[in-house]
Amino acid sequence: MPMCVDDHGRDLLRVLGVRVHRNRRARQLTLSQSLYVGDVLSKHAPYVTVARRFDAPLSTEDKLTRDQCPPEGSQERTDMQPRQATYMAVVGALLWLASFTRPDLAHAASVLARFVSNPAHVHFLAMQRVLTYLHHTRDMGLRYSPDVTADLQTYSDADWSTKFSTAGCVAFLYGCAVHWHTRLQRSVSHSTAEAEYVAASMASRETCFLRELLLEFGRLKPGPTTLFMDSKSAIDMAFDPVAFKKTKHILRDAEYLRDLVARQVIVPRHVPSAEQVADAFTKALPRLVFHALRDRLVCDVAH
Repeated sequence: MPMCVDDHGRDLLRVLGVRVHRNRRARQLTLSQSLYVGDVLSKHAPYVTVARRFDAPLSTEDKLTRDQCPPEGSQERTDMQPRQATYMAVVGALLWLASFTRPDLAHAASVLARFVSNPAHVHFLAMQRVLTYLHHTRDMGLRYSPDVTADLQTYSDADWSTKFSTAGCVAFLYGCAVHWHTRLQRSVSHSTAEAEYVAASMASRETCFLRELLLEFGRLKPGPTTLFMDSKSAIDMAFDPVAFKKTKHILRDAEYLRDLVARQVIVPRHVPSAEQVADAFTKALPRLVFHALRDRLVCDVAH
């Protein structure tokens, strides 16, 4: 059933496979998909390395690219064809989890999804690593509490290490993530500042949507929404229209974000890279860095 409530008809228990648990005494609401995770893991049990433990979904040492996809007629292409259906099924499950209650899987799922039409052996091994990581973190989910700030806050970041930069965004409300995305930018950026600026423009559009939604609910607090960025150059571009001469090739994004800043809808603020939560949506991170950022996104919600 898509929706389930308790015997009193008062509390929602499940919706679309997501478990909803309300702790009225602690005034907390948790969302998790542990049952769905269990189904995925049992269905693909041969590909889960239970004996090993990975602290992050993707390795920082392995760079997954389209150049690794096996060419037509190669032996690797022939060997991978029977596994392609499994790869597609697992990636689809990861994307479903990442879009609901597991933002820590968002970047890994997005990267793996780029190769579903022609996965290589290295891509399949990366998929197995994510499944193994999921096995050891199956009880993680989202927790909302009114004990922290209720202000809407957005984090934006970009990774310029590839041809098309990866943009990441995460928005927090009541101290917990309510929206996130990881996307490849459609144009080639000429600098880190440009990649960060385009990512900030993408994040600002999502922020405006959330502001309108909160306004309808009567929950939008007065004043602009803070957009945290770790690029001071991109922040300067958002405030200073004079910079347009050097950034005219990104006219649309430049005008849009500057308009929001000028109207005090959004106010960019600098945040140190170590505290940039959106970094987890742009690239594979070292274990300690990933854990520090993951702890701000999800937590163990097992009851």
